Amino acid sequence: MKEKKKSKSPSSIVMLKNVLFIHRLLIHSNKAIYFMYILLLVVDVISGYVSILILRFILNELTGEKNVKLLVAYTIGMSIAGLVFSLLKQLLRKSVDFHIVKTKRNIKSMLGDMVTNMSYGDLEKPRVQDFIALAQNSDSFTDIINSTSAFFTSLAKIVTYGSLVLIAQPFVLVLCLAVLVIETWFDKLRR
Repeated sequence: MKEKKKSKSPSSIVMLKNVLFIHRLLIHSNKAIYFMYILLLVVDVISGYVSILILRFILNELTGEKNVKLLVAYTIGMSIAGLVFSLLKQLLRKSVDFHIVKTKRNIKSMLGDMVTNMSYGDLEKPRVQDFIALAQNSDSFTDIINSTSAFFTSLAKIVTYGSLVLIAQPFVLVLCLAVLVIETWFDKLRR
């Protein structure tokens, strides 16, 4: 009879607990980083909504009255909105980068305080030394917060685009699903 090998990878519950611990640590370290990520999420969702809405107006104008002046105005409006949202996203990303550097500094300071309060017997243990080295050399908290932000951004986009598509045209829903499948496939290829 074959024996099943237990994998050494942590269970999803343990991973979720670790992610929640990191988020509590980050909130304690720098609350503003969450505010910046939420603003970035809102701007990202609104920019997608506005571009789809203006595109719908353009398509309606092309299939309907074919008023060239209105069509040019919609096109210029879409370009200006795209530029404004792009600049706003860049500004927010720069702010997020600043807060990430600030958070790194705060976490290293918190780690230093924890280490100074530990007993020498605990500091000599190899496992504690490994944890300290991992904490000092790792930027995993930025990966965790970026992954969490990407997850919530994806959920918000799915809800926003789904509601717009269901209102506008079912055919567009099929196109959006195709784009989603292609993007997911490209993401898997990149990893």
